[in-house]
Amino acid sequence: IWGCFARNGVGFLCFIEGIMDRFRYREILQENLIRSAKKLGLEKRFVFQHGNDPKHTAGVVKDWLNEKKIETLKWPAFSPDLNRIEHLCDELE
Repeated sequence: IWGCFARNGVGFLCFIEGIMDRFRYREILQENLIRSAKKLGLEKRFVFQHGNDPKHTAGVVKDWLNEKKIETLKWPAFSPDLNRIEHLCDELE
C-alpha cells in the first residue's frame, strides 16, 4: 500500500500489486500525490517526504518531482527519527 498523510489528515491510498520499481513509484505519485495534496488543502505549497530507497531517488522520480516543482525534504542517511511511517507503525502496534 502507498499512502500519504499530513498534520491535517490523510491522502489517498494506492494498493500495489506485484513489485514496485521506480516506474511504478512515479506512476503512483502521478496518480495520487497532487490529488492527495489538494484533498489536504496543500495544493499551493508543501514539502514531500520520502526516504532514500533507490526507487525514491531514481532519476525518473526526481525528474517528475522537479517538473511538477514539488519540493522534497532533504533526508540525511541513516536518520530513523525523520521516518514518520516508523512512528505511525509504532502507534498502530
